[in-house]
Amino acid sequence: MEMMCEIRRMDNEIGEIILTSGEMVTWVDEVIDTEIQAYEKGGYDEPPGLRDAYHVAGLFVLPWDPEEVCELDSYITGGDVPDVPDGMEDLLDWVNTSPYDQFVTASVFLSESEELEGLDRMTAWSLFRALLYNTGLENIGSCKIYDKIIEGYDVTSGKVQGERDRQSIIRDVTTAIHESYKEAIDAYRDMDISKDLDGNELSFIRNSRSCRGSFTVQDASSWTNGLEDQSIRSKLSRLTELGLLTKEGRTKGMRFRYNDPFEDVRRDAEQRFIEECGDFSFTKGK
Repeated sequence: MEMMCEIRRMDNEIGEIILTSGEMVTWVDEVIDTEIQAYEKGGYDEPPGLRDAYHVAGLFVLPWDPEEVCELDSYITGGDVPDVPDGMEDLLDWVNTSPYDQFVTASVFLSESEELEGLDRMTAWSLFRALLYNTGLENIGSCKIYDKIIEGYDVTSGKVQGERDRQSIIRDVTTAIHESYKEAIDAYRDMDISKDLDGNELSFIRNSRSCRGSFTVQDASSWTNGLEDQSIRSKLSRLTELGLLTKEGRTKGMRFRYNDPFEDVRRDAEQRFIEECGDFSFTKGK
């Protein structure tokens, strides 16, 4: 329980840390590359849809349907849609109605999915991460979990090594998640540029991330304590120069926006996914 609470605390802290867009992109690329490299060690090629699946984890909302999971498998691997593997319906019924927390549910799903013949392990892995993301761990994508989890697995066969009960699997997977969060926190703290920003600048960044849209100088004035418009413009310009904000328009019509380096990537990936797989339950959460 203590470890699970610590994971949630670290997830919140990562969400508060401010990185430049360049550092954020570099780190996320490393996370994805770590997964691909570990997968390729088993003699497999990079699944063509894996990177898209990473960026659209928010679409994979519960409940999951067996046929739709097979559609996702085809999208990630680039292969034909597989038949529903024996045991998948029972597993997904359990996941969809699990009374347990996200750590138990995700750990059991990952372990049991290894036994489903015909389901690619990276499809199971993408759903494992999506399950954690959609149940509150919004920064799970910042963590290099995959290589830590597979230390207890035979990478070639994809089977759990030896006879292991669920309790030990849940413990080991949760420990791997915890270790990956500690690694991410240390890296993010080193890259954090908050120390170079004053209180008003921090307020602008945090509020611009929350509003998820463009804002004006007048909007920004509500995020300060009486700061004059000229000072606000000056600080917003500095944040733009740092790459933390983008600006649109000129003078009185100028608007600012938080610079999310993955906005276009995520939008394009969502469009490809929906065009390829259709409007099934994964996409109804958007």
